[in-house]
Amino acid sequence: MEELEYLFKHALAQETAYESTLIYQRKRLHKKVAQAIEKIFTHRLHEFYGMLAFHYSRAEDIEKTEEYMIKAGEEALRASASNEALHYFQEALQLFLDKYGDDANPEKLAIFEKNIALAFYNKAKWAEALEYFAVVLKRWDYPLPQKGFIGKIRLAWDWGVILMAILWRFPKNKKLPKDHDNEALDLFFKAGMSQTFVDNDMQFLMLPMWFRYLKKFNLSKIPKLSLYLSVLSAGCNSYGYLWLGKRLLHISKKYCNNNDLSCKISYTFSQDLLNLHHGNWSKIGRLDKDLISESERVGDFFYANIILWTHGLQKVKQGDKRALKLVIEQYSELEESYDYVQAAINAHLLKADHLIERRALVEAVSESEKIIVLAQERENELNEMMALSIKAEAQQLTGDTEGANRSISQASEIRNKQSTFVHVVFLCRYLTARFFIKIHQLEDTLSTVNSSGTKNIRKEVIKSGKEAVRYVYKYAPIRTKTMRLMGLYYWLANKQLKAFKWWDKAIQEGEHLGAYPDLSRTYFEVGKRLLEPRSKYRDLNGISAKDYLKKARVLFAKMELQWDIDELEKIGLDV
Repeated sequence: MEELEYLFKHALAQETAYESTLIYQRKRLHKKVAQAIEKIFTHRLHEFYGMLAFHYSRAEDIEKTEEYMIKAGEEALRASASNEALHYFQEALQLFLDKYGDDANPEKLAIFEKNIALAFYNKAKWAEALEYFAVVLKRWDYPLPQKGFIGKIRLAWDWGVILMAILWRFPKNKKLPKDHDNEALDLFFKAGMSQTFVDNDMQFLMLPMWFRYLKKFNLSKIPKLSLYLSVLSAGCNSYGYLWLGKRLLHISKKYCNNNDLSCKISYTFSQDLLNLHHGNWSKIGRLDKDLISESERVGDFFYANIILWTHGLQKVKQGDKRALKLVIEQYSELEESYDYVQAAINAHLLKADHLIERRALVEAVSESEKIIVLAQERENELNEMMALSIKAEAQQLTGDTEGANRSISQASEIRNKQSTFVHVVFLCRYLTARFFIKIHQLEDTLSTVNSSGTKNIRKEVIKSGKEAVRYVYKYAPIRTKTMRLMGLYYWLANKQLKAFKWWDKAIQEGEHLGAYPDLSRTYFEVGKRLLEPRSKYRDLNGISAKDYLKKARVLFAKMELQWDIDELEKIGLDV
């Protein structure tokens, strides 16, 4: 623009010149600069909100400073720059409180608190976000539910309302939601999502309450209804209510606007989650990188995170290294570009689980410890419980029984804190790890000369096994492994027919899901046990021990599972 520009070549020269200017003159110059920016850059003023806030604050124009801090924060939120947004909103809130104190306008306060909550939400700082969500929603007469006896009564009533609406017909209220209502519904929704990593009991209370708030209005006039219903569907899936989740997802499709990106993203993540839990893994398509990118661009990190998790976990269980690598790369981009720490936690969880599947045990322990540190920093106990479970399993496989018991005990403490409801994603990883550890410790005890005291261990094993088995048809990722372990329990209990029935189920599910690491280990388990002198059987489904071991070796070699190949060779049979 051929304008003159004056530069200070040294910061100290600039500071000296600035400090030598009279305070009155300094304020006046800052105000002139701000007014000049407003005049010259009218058509792209949004690029200068932060600078305007700075100059007006130095000019001590509180109202203008507050105005531009809010605008700068909103612009930063739109650009997914949550660190900047958080800074501007917190500064603006402090200015507002300093100016008005106890006389501060509650509605104005709610706007500040809402924006701070959203900035924390986009940073995956769930506990901090919930603190502000709760305050704003209470101000807007959309309070979060209560725990305790009253909360349980309300919960039963609300779930009854949902079931009636789904099984008969949705309510047809004529009341139109105002902008204020739509905003409150969206905040309640985001608060519910935040509870995924903080308090699953509270989230379970919130799901039906949220529906109660929705049904007060004409549902067809709620802009994000399809998004809400699809996410409510995902919530039902996460607590093991698969039929209810499937029904809600079907209803959400009726309200879905194909041109609405948020609608498309939420429906995709809910459908993928439903298929993952049901075991319809062939229906989970290839990872849509464009959809992930679009989701990140508009700040929908939560959905991008879950879509990546769904694809990543499927690939871990199928032993697909290449596809998993792509998911991890996408997670890294999300974390590096937007400082979204939940992406880093989930990437480490997938890596740790993959390392367990590959029996890279030292690396699995190391990866788990990274997650524990990150989760503790964020007060994210549920992810910490998952990491401790993975670590315990790796420790058991390395022969560190004491370490395994210590880690699984720490995971149990977190589980017991959660009271009643825990997402199957978190719960099942813990339950299968505990079952795995207990049953291997039982086998080790039985193999010793002095096997006294096994009665109590057997009780612990069957108790942990039954808890895990309760979820095998609600959460497919644990299905093959849990069935294999249940077969091993009955074998050790000398109930061979039951053992082979469970192993047969494990093989069928493993083949259906393509869960090759667990399938190959089931082949190995069956072949090994058929060879034992005490075995009453010489085949399973017409397949001999040697043929099962051959099947195991082929899959071990295909997936480069050297640890398992070494275990197979200890048998000393040429397969």
